[in-house]
Amino acid sequence: MAQSRVVLPSRTPSRTPSRAVEELDDSQFARLLKVCSDSKDLVKGRLIHDQIRHSRYRDNTFLANLLVQMYGKCGSTTEARRTFDSIARPNEFSCNMLIAAYASNGQIDQAEAVFDSMGDKSVVSWTSMLSGYIRHRRIRDAERIFHRMPDRNLVTWTTMLSAYTQNGYLDEARCLFERMPSCDMVALTAMLRTYAENGYLEEARSIFDGMPVQDIVSWTTMVQAYAQAGEISQAQHLFDGMPERNVVCWTALLQGYAETQQLNSAQKIFDGMPQYDVLSWATLMTGYAQNGHLERAKEIFDAMPVTSIVPFTIMVSAYNERGLLEDSKSVFDVMPCWDMVSCCSMAVAYIRKGHLREAQDMFGNLQEHTVESWTAIFQAYARDGYLEQAKFMHDRMPFHDSVSSTSLVIAYAQHGYLDEARSLFDVMPEKNIVSWTAMVGAYAQTGRISEARALFDGIPEQDTVPWNAVISGYSRTGRGRIAIQLFHEMLLEGLKPNEISLQSVMAACSHVGLVKRGLQYLCSATHDFGIVCAREHFACLVDVLGRAGQFRDARELIFRMPFKSDFVSWTTLVGSFQSNAAQFFPAKARSYTEDPEELKLGNSVRR
Repeated sequence: MAQSRVVLPSRTPSRTPSRAVEELDDSQFARLLKVCSDSKDLVKGRLIHDQIRHSRYRDNTFLANLLVQMYGKCGSTTEARRTFDSIARPNEFSCNMLIAAYASNGQIDQAEAVFDSMGDKSVVSWTSMLSGYIRHRRIRDAERIFHRMPDRNLVTWTTMLSAYTQNGYLDEARCLFERMPSCDMVALTAMLRTYAENGYLEEARSIFDGMPVQDIVSWTTMVQAYAQAGEISQAQHLFDGMPERNVVCWTALLQGYAETQQLNSAQKIFDGMPQYDVLSWATLMTGYAQNGHLERAKEIFDAMPVTSIVPFTIMVSAYNERGLLEDSKSVFDVMPCWDMVSCCSMAVAYIRKGHLREAQDMFGNLQEHTVESWTAIFQAYARDGYLEQAKFMHDRMPFHDSVSSTSLVIAYAQHGYLDEARSLFDVMPEKNIVSWTAMVGAYAQTGRISEARALFDGIPEQDTVPWNAVISGYSRTGRGRIAIQLFHEMLLEGLKPNEISLQSVMAACSHVGLVKRGLQYLCSATHDFGIVCAREHFACLVDVLGRAGQFRDARELIFRMPFKSDFVSWTTLVGSFQSNAAQFFPAKARSYTEDPEELKLGNSVRR
């Protein structure tokens, strides 16, 4: 069919339509408006609108609705509203187009006003408003609309389910999915992905096995889920059973092998791939680089047939992570273009080597300074002790968040500048649990336990980490009974202790001579708290027994603990019984104390 020509209006338009305009019918105008909507061509859309106004279709509601839609997609809500107001008898479709126009351009309140002004609303109108809220991540407002809907269809249910799954509302998604009267492939796939991405492999597999049709998307989702969870055998089994495969599922299995350090298997998968993309090459290269095989990673980098910035950035970062500045610079210098990641990686590497001028120049070369780039350079200065430069960068940052301020607080605290840390902490607009813990821990570690406790008592949210800090502080300063009391208060608050909690409270038992209490903590750690006791916990119990004068039990524990006895174990016992070392300690213990190198040569006491 020959395409109809759009005739532009003359400079002095007549009120009488031209014959050329009359040759276009409403379906042809509709097709032209759709083209303008899809291409977001506002200028051409306005010209078509002008021709419609001078045609016999100027009062056509169908075309007017399409004009509202076109203006909305082109970002002109003013013209969309003006067109809507010119419709003699707007219908429900007109309102839905205007709602969509407002919602897609961020004017959700105006969309809501149009929706509320409607009389009877069909499921399409309700879904339009629902989609508007979801588009702007106003999930609770979308939820409110969904529950108010008198009728729902499969599209509505699926739209709400997708909103939950795409925004991390796992529990809500699960409940809604279980209530859905029926499911299509869209809903099943959305829920499958949600379970898979959040590590609920059994639930994901249950949905997968029950799907009426298992397409390549669902197969690939399951392979990715098992591979990312480290269950490579399951991923391989599913992969082997796939009726068809694409580069995504091949790469997912490749990544699973690479991340579990099975590089030979990863290489075999790569060699068997029928085709490669940048991601598959980069995945294999990253696997080798992260496991220390930089030469092999460089070989893959050199063999890549495509030039992309991604492999360059991977190699630059890999070299910099191992302190190989010259190697990273050789790759960086030949990059086709520099991105934020590679520039920040180079700047951080320069800071680690003490080349501060080069680091600042590299940061200055960035075309755009984002919050990520500012934070990366600032944290590198802070981490390596360049506090003056860190403070300078912090003050220059055009935007501050809790992460940047907390990083500087931690840097000051770790380097002993507690007053500076506290001054910055006090003026932070938002304090998170990390910043609270940094200050509590810094005060506790330097013996300023009263200040640590005052801050600790003001923390607005409960978390195990600050409890550990203050318990350790009391234990370290010889106030073991208070530390033990705080440990039990933490349990009453419903917080679960971890390995550090156990070590701190056992150290407290050592300071106050509570042998039975310390033994009870160690014995109940796995059963009551799910803690796997480490060498450090047994060393604490050795110290508890030693300080209480129970030398024989302490020595027996060293021989019977589920680890090889080492320098720390024996010196802990020696320290506890130093005054009686010559009388009671075996020569092996004294030799460890006097010559630690003997232990390194393999002369360790085995249980």
